[in-house]
Amino acid sequence: MNALRAPLLVIAATLSASMSDAQAEALTACTARPVSEIQYTTGGITEISADSGHADLANERLTFTGEVEVLQNARRVTADQIVYNQRSDIIDATGSVTLAQPGLILMGDEGHLELGKDYARLKPLRYELPEIGGRGEGSKGESLGDGKFEARHVNFTTCEPGDDSWYLSANELKVDRNKGLATARNAKLRFKGVPVLATPWLQFPIDDRRMTGFLIPEAGYSSRNGFDLRLPYYLNLAPNYDATLYPRFIEKRGLLLGTEFRYLFGDHRGTI
Repeated sequence: MNALRAPLLVIAATLSASMSDAQAEALTACTARPVSEIQYTTGGITEISADSGHADLANERLTFTGEVEVLQNARRVTADQIVYNQRSDIIDATGSVTLAQPGLILMGDEGHLELGKDYARLKPLRYELPEIGGRGEGSKGESLGDGKFEARHVNFTTCEPGDDSWYLSANELKVDRNKGLATARNAKLRFKGVPVLATPWLQFPIDDRRMTGFLIPEAGYSSRNGFDLRLPYYLNLAPNYDATLYPRFIEKRGLLLGTEFRYLFGDHRGTI
């Protein structure tokens, strides 16, 4: 049995004028940003570089200041100052703290990292998910190891910095990169600052694996139709067939519902 290719499931917003109005004003779409690759160490070795350092041998504590960089396995930490406890393998960092690892970048003013447990906590939080161009802010965030990340009082978007055309706000956001899923609680989806969806629980993919859920919201404005919003919902029915519902609100025309069904059987495929 063949499988259909998964549509793009990462929540993002395409801002465009209505296709039915050629004179509608086109808006700029949100786009992802590339992130430079980072070199890491292997074998559990910890490398630290800084402008200056001080050792408290009695307590096995090392203090480093000035453009501090720590490399350890698939993890890179930079800060203005860090205190490294050799006995517990714990780092406390202050001042422009950044934790970078594959698929996740956390930034904050304070950081607490337990290297042996693959745990990190930063606050206040700024974060990036480079694989999908996602970013956001929160009161604090925790990297729990094994591809898991949690944040509190957080927002999320895939728009460029300075462009918050759409964003998702939530009391709690949990990301599992191994499963390719993000779960938000008490979430609101906003477009141009206006709430368009509110839900106590929302789960959405962060990669191209197929799953039932919302697709890319599309919104725009034209003098002919007014505000135009379409919020597609994808149904992963089987490996070889699926369906998509297209609820749509047009301010000057009312509500619409479109449906697309795709199937694939051997050499035969089609769309209804």
